[in-house]
This record gives sequence, C-alpha cells and structure tokens, in this order.
Amino acid sequence: MNLLAFFKTPYSTRLWSFAFPWLATVIFVFLYFPAKQKSSILTSTKREVATLSEMLAFSVSEGMDENNFELIQTAFDWSKRDTDIVFVSILDERDSVIFEYNPHQRQVDRASLLKQPGVISGAEIVLAVKPIKSPNQNHYSGSIILMHSLEAANAQIRTERLISILVTLIMCGVGLWGIIILTRQTRVLSLEVRERRRIEENL
Repeated sequence: MNLLAFFKTPYSTRLWSFAFPWLATVIFVFLYFPAKQKSSILTSTKREVATLSEMLAFSVSEGMDENNFELIQTAFDWSKRDTDIVFVSILDERDSVIFEYNPHQRQVDRASLLKQPGVISGAEIVLAVKPIKSPNQNHYSGSIILMHSLEAANAQIRTERLISILVTLIMCGVGLWGIIILTRQTRVLSLEVRERRRIEENL
C-alpha cells in the first residue's frame, strides 16, 4: 500500500522530495567551503606574519643587547627575502628608524601604528607591530613594523572560489541528470504497477 501510495503522488512532489535535499547540499557546499577556505588562508597568513615579526624582534633584540650591529643587519636582510613583504621598519627605543625597507614608497604613520601593537589584517595587507624587548634587561628597546601583502593570498582565494564554482556546477549537472533518470524510472514503474493492478482487477 505504501508503494502504491507513493506512485499515486504527483510527479512534481516526488521530484522535489529528491531535489530539495540535493539543492540544499549544493547551496551549502557553494556558500560554506569558499568562506571556510578564505578564513583558513587569511588565518594562516596572519600566523605567518606574527611568527615572522616575533623572530625578527627576537633577533634584533639580541643584536641590540650585544651591540651587534651586524646581527641586526642580517635579521633585517633576512626579513626582506619574503617576496610578500612590502614594508619593514626597525625602530630604536626613541622610535627612530634604524633600518627600513619600503620599495613601493608607502606612506606609513609610524606613531599611530605603534599605539596598537599586534597583528591586524586588511583587504590588501596584514600588518604586524611588535615591540622589541631586551631578553636580559627586559625593557623596551624599540619596535618592529612589518607589512605583508595579501596579493598572493587573495589570488589563492579567487582560485579556490573558481574551483568551488566548477565543482558546484558539476554537482548540479550530475544531480539534475540523476533526478531526470530517477523520474523517468519512477514513471515507468508507476505505469507497470497500474497495469498490474488493472490486470488483477480484470481477473
């Protein structure tokens, strides 16, 4: 009886009973995964910038504590090797510039940035402001200002989004094809059941 009742239901109702969960899954994948990927990429970039600024601040503090200017120079040169770094400034305890890397001639308000240490992400860059503390004397020795471009990260986000769109379109195509095939099979089975019922009633 349940099977017969199922076949007696309209085709549109049966179609939506299969299509609605599939559409909900497609929409969920299309909206959730790109957002998740974007969040993961940005979080990874912020963690990378935070680590880089901490390592640079540690090396510079060691150089200042030992009056080793060459160590500070080496740490500064090392920080510039990352092609995504667009600005590096090493400041002393009077907030005067010791070394600065600014290939794009960015206008940077150092005084304002020094008031909000930490890692901040924007649309185009991730900014890290890290105080330099002397490991032996434990006092303020200066600051590190570091800017990391998000150009590569945004390009990766766009690529992941395109892949998600492509996968979603494939899922849509496969799902529609499956629903069409299933609907056709359901219609054939419905006709067979009706024919058998007619034969049984005639007998």
